[in-house]
Amino acid sequence: MILFWLGCACPNRAELDYADTANWICHPDIPDVCDEPITLHTVEADGSITTSTVEANPDAAVDCFHVYPTVDLALKRGNADLRDLTDEERTTIHQAGLLAQECRLIVPAYRQATLGTYLTRERKAEPCFDVAYDDVESAFEHYLAELNDGRPFVLVGHSQGPTSGRGCYVSASRGRSTISSSPPTSSAGRWGPRARRFRPARPRTRLAVW
Repeated sequence: MILFWLGCACPNRAELDYADTANWICHPDIPDVCDEPITLHTVEADGSITTSTVEANPDAAVDCFHVYPTVDLALKRGNADLRDLTDEERTTIHQAGLLAQECRLIVPAYRQATLGTYLTRERKAEPCFDVAYDDVESAFEHYLAELNDGRPFVLVGHSQGPTSGRGCYVSASRGRSTISSSPPTSSAGRWGPRARRFRPARPRTRLAVW
């Protein structure tokens, strides 16, 4: 049974339409989880617990384009289907929610490779990572064209997030000088031919966070 799960294919899929706000976890034009206050419980040195609330900053002058890590733990090779974004929303808030104090969070939903994809041979895994790569690159291109409006931005993510987000470096380096000269790294980086061919532009300013 396990061998059957790991053998499932990564089908070719049509490009996601990122003009549709349903394909975003956090988007500046709709109310979403990134707008909600976060309750913090802090354990002090004396053992007492204090509670505070963190609010998103509606006047933040900087954007944070966040690419969340692997949350689809299915053991079959394939890509997330995005029908239920509960885990993606929860992970986004746990990992990047506090950034909303200082920046406007921009978070695309993307058809990331499942956990089981990491357990399969490179040749069979590559198409799955390509789907994720294409989604994030497409989302970022849409962000630059339609949502950025000249605002400074930071790229944020880890694990599969920065691997799929390598295309953001390529997109942003066209006519810009705000991207780190060091590309993101991840254990997933050994998959995906385009990731291996990637060569970042040499910038003047370092703004990427991975």
